[in-house]
Amino acid sequence: MAAQKLSEPKVKRNILLIGIGIAIFGLGILAAQFFRREREVVDLPPGKLPAQAVPAQWHGRLSLFVLAGQSNMSGRGAAVSLPHTDRIFLFANDYHWKQAREPLDDPEGQIDEVSLDKNAGSGPGLAFASRLAAAYPGKVIGLITCARGATTMFEWERRLGDDSLYGSCLKRIGAAKALGKVEGLLFFQGEWDAIDDSKSDAPLAQNYVMPNKLPGSRITYNQQTLKGPYSFNRASHKQWAEMFSDYVDSVRHDLESPGLPVVFAQIGQNEDSSRYVYWKEVQESQKSVSMPRVKMIETADLGLQDKVHLSTQSYLKAGERMAEAFMEITDPSKARPPARTEQKK
Repeated sequence: MAAQKLSEPKVKRNILLIGIGIAIFGLGILAAQFFRREREVVDLPPGKLPAQAVPAQWHGRLSLFVLAGQSNMSGRGAAVSLPHTDRIFLFANDYHWKQAREPLDDPEGQIDEVSLDKNAGSGPGLAFASRLAAAYPGKVIGLITCARGATTMFEWERRLGDDSLYGSCLKRIGAAKALGKVEGLLFFQGEWDAIDDSKSDAPLAQNYVMPNKLPGSRITYNQQTLKGPYSFNRASHKQWAEMFSDYVDSVRHDLESPGLPVVFAQIGQNEDSSRYVYWKEVQESQKSVSMPRVKMIETADLGLQDKVHLSTQSYLKAGERMAEAFMEITDPSKARPPARTEQKK
């Protein structure tokens, strides 16, 4: 008994030392986490902002717009600066929120390789958002990039895996919706559906994956349809309107937004008629699209910088027209007729 009494102080001292050690260890972990967070913010490349960089008072209030299509949506223009960007944010390819700046479709830190576009430049998206922000001083806009150059309408059909253009875009929208609500879809595509079928050098990926079509879709497929190495991944100028209409129905269904406003651009002009042999056919197919709360803008009067891509100034005009078209759908009192230009080069 005497030996036990003599050991009690030691036991208490050991317990105290263990407690102090645990407390110090815990504080060390907290400090490490704190400094790691600080370092992560400090080390972000210029322009990259974590989600909390969107001011807290705007969380849940962002008006989200999806930018989908091919190269003329991704953009090939020179860098531009536009007003109202303090109220325009971008959910970028690295899944970070940042203040919007060109190129919106910047491939740095790309998460979803399927939509990687190494040649991205200024496009119509920022001009669209700037015009909208000017019309609505209280609106805070969030842009979601999904475009990729040289893609066909078939590639944009409904496939839910994130290794597809549609599925990847749907995943991005789901992540971005934490800070706002999707209010519109912008779409600029069709050039690749006008391409000559004999151009075997065209860098189109093989695609045997069957789309996840909704019941009642305008276009349906079977294994015989997808029998060739390129098959429907190649141009489909005859069925562009039906494919696009199915695409719109699919997006509205998957976002549970049956009245989602959609603005799309009709392809304009090109200077390679030997390659884009179905250009007029695609234009006519696009013109035939007739759906509620879907509006087409024209781009045929806008100048080019090469054989098929708009010039920087033309991208700005196209973006403004998209904004006007969106307001014609949602709030006609705010819209004004966009000026036309005779510029060809």
